[in-house]
Amino acid sequence: MSFEHAWELFSKIVWPLLLMYAAYLHRELTAVMTKFDTLQREFYGFKADANKTFVTQDTMSALETKIMSGLNRLDDKLTRILEERSR
Repeated sequence: MSFEHAWELFSKIVWPLLLMYAAYLHRELTAVMTKFDTLQREFYGFKADANKTFVTQDTMSALETKIMSGLNRLDDKLTRILEERSR
């Protein structure tokens, strides 16, 4: 096989096949990057929503303590009112 024949084979068969394979890889990698960007946007949206609605154990415990103390005071006050009326 001479150089001219090898060059003709390369330029007419191998080179177009390499270009088609490169285009295929580009299309697939673009699709993967698009999926990755979509997942990343969804994750950051979820993370932002979770940060808005997430409550720590300490915060919840403090809130529960405040609510229970308010309810206990209300209960004591109602008990005193009922005892005064029953006299």
